[in-house]
Amino acid sequence: MLKNSSIEMVALVGVRGSPTCGVDKTHFTDKVRREPGIGLFMYSIINRLKRNFVLLEWGFKSPS
Repeated sequence: MLKNSSIEMVALVGVRGSPTCGVDKTHFTDKVRREPGIGLFMYSIINRLKRNFVLLEWGFKSPS
């Protein structure tokens, strides 16, 4: 599906306890600068990705 498109794909696996960044204590306290659940690790990855990247994420948490 992505073979002929200009999109590259990155898969990021989260860590238990924080589905996006793995470090609970680094989440932004300024609500204007953050989205729910995004910490410093995820924030820096998103800022370094090229525009043609699609970021997919899976966490280790149980869906139940």
